Amino acid sequence: MQAFSYSPAAGIKIVLTDLVLLGLAILFIWLSITSLGALINAVKLIYNKKTTSLKENFEVGHKNFWPILGLNVLGKLIIFGLLALISLPVLFKSSSLPTALLYILLFVIAVLIVITVSLLIIYASIFVIAKKKSFGQSIQHAWHLFINNWLVSLEMALVLFLANIVAGFGLMFLLLFLAVPFVLLLVIFYYLALNVLFWFCLILFFITIIIVIALVSGLLTSFKISAWTLTFIELNKKSFAGKLFEWLERLFARFSKRQN
Repeated sequence: MQAFSYSPAAGIKIVLTDLVLLGLAILFIWLSITSLGALINAVKLIYNKKTTSLKENFEVGHKNFWPILGLNVLGKLIIFGLLALISLPVLFKSSSLPTALLYILLFVIAVLIVITVSLLIIYASIFVIAKKKSFGQSIQHAWHLFINNWLVSLEMALVLFLANIVAGFGLMFLLLFLAVPFVLLLVIFYYLALNVLFWFCLILFFITIIIVIALVSGLLTSFKISAWTLTFIELNKKSFAGKLFEWLERLFARFSKRQN
């Protein structure tokens, strides 16, 4: 039996790799949260016909990093806790009718709570940036805003959910369209035994897919955050009866005119 041997060089490499991965994770989290705050601030300023700059928006996002991060962490903990809760009936492995009905009931309740929590986190994050509220104040104000305008909020969530589906199908067809020339080249290089070109084409294919997915995801996220910020601004002005589709057309038309 071969004895285990410890190599200091290997240990250092593992530690350095872990530190690099940790640093990248921290950088990604900081960039995501800061960008969220920056986008909210930019939409608010553009809507109010005020000048804005990338530096100013990122400064606002960085300044409010911790409360927005705390809100998102809290939301994720609640959602994951609910997912764990509705999975409990499955652990009992009971196929009885009461257990099945209990699982369905818990699932429906969990979905409603997840939607509510997600909307509260969005509104609270906007309160932090747009109204300069603290962590606790933003949650309180977000709750009141949601309760007073729950119908419009749910309708907006439905519209954005449908937009996600459309964007998903569009992305799928775009990736299939981009894949055709790469697949043909890969087949040709494979049968001609051009290994260098084969691997180069394969790597380029994966890089292209990653870039396209990142761009589409970024644009979709920007659209959703902008939509929620505009909704927040309008909901803070007055109450709505729930005629969202008619209201959305007027809202985005007004926003487009302000940009022009």
